[in-house]
Amino acid sequence: MISAYFDKEASKEIERLIQKVYKATGNTFMIEHKVPPHLTLAAIQAREEKSLISAFYEITSDLSSKPIDIVSVGMFLPYVVYITPVLNQYLLDISYQISEQIKQISDASISKCYQTMNWLPHITIGKTLTSSQMKKALEVMMNNFVPFKAEVCKIGLAKVNPYEDIETVCLYP
Repeated sequence: MISAYFDKEASKEIERLIQKVYKATGNTFMIEHKVPPHLTLAAIQAREEKSLISAFYEITSDLSSKPIDIVSVGMFLPYVVYITPVLNQYLLDISYQISEQIKQISDASISKCYQTMNWLPHITIGKTLTSSQMKKALEVMMNNFVPFKAEVCKIGLAKVNPYEDIETVCLYP
């Protein structure tokens, strides 16, 4: 998985929303799994970690920190509530760069839901929610979400289930 991470202020706001949803629903997934505030840029299946690390550094070599506007709340029925940024040129360019690098690795592929022009960028706030938890989570979001800016300040390569950082690159000078 390749993800974008945010400045402290934006991360605190995302954490606040995660905590509010947790307290209202009792759903512990995000808390128990210690999921950091992030925007998944690509979900990648690969056999060889070494080739992914090399591609990761190629992808991040020319990236810089840029702002994104987080503007809306959404859901993937029936289990996930999220916030979403505007899909701007910066995010599209990163998605394209990832796609181009991963194409060059014979035993790697990007999940179809994260391929360029087939990707809905989102920041998960609640996951594995039941129907009643989803209703409570949406009410929390309606009462607490206000659009905000976030600075993408770090890109990371990680394993999932359980979450484990492999490599990270800070985009600040």
